[in-house]
Amino acid sequence: MAENWTGLAYAPVFRVRGNGNVYANLFDTPAVDLAEWMPTDGSVLDPGTVVVLRGGLVTASDRYRAAGVVGVVTTAPGLVLGSKDDHTGEVCVARTGMVPVKFSTEFGGVDGNGEVLCSGPNGHCVRAPQFPEPGTIVGKAMGTMHRAPDGSITTGVIMAVVG
Repeated sequence: MAENWTGLAYAPVFRVRGNGNVYANLFDTPAVDLAEWMPTDGSVLDPGTVVVLRGGLVTASDRYRAAGVVGVVTTAPGLVLGSKDDHTGEVCVARTGMVPVKFSTEFGGVDGNGEVLCSGPNGHCVRAPQFPEPGTIVGKAMGTMHRAPDGSITTGVIMAVVG
């Protein structure tokens, strides 16, 4: 039995069967998101870009409250689904967890108190209205960003919980 291993009262178990199936009762990683390889529309999508599904392909969100949000292009996922040898024409999209995301203060700033974020232009997310439409929600803000002191719109990257 593991002695206080990350606070668990049981021994971690890891097995690989002859057919390739893997069993583990614990997977511990410093990364905090689960991602999936998804086909793109051919555009280059930087990490932090909010992506929407159009015709079976992901593309950057191009307008305020764009429907079909599937996630955010990830930087270093803890677990990736859909691995194969060639990912040409694909991008790794965070489907759940905490990730850096492009943010614009066009519709107000956030204080990192779990404000709801929705899709916005240029692959950014923005502060959501009080009643966002289904399919437009990106996640909840964990970071802080406000307009410039002169009231002008600012853009940058904040942490958000997606999924």
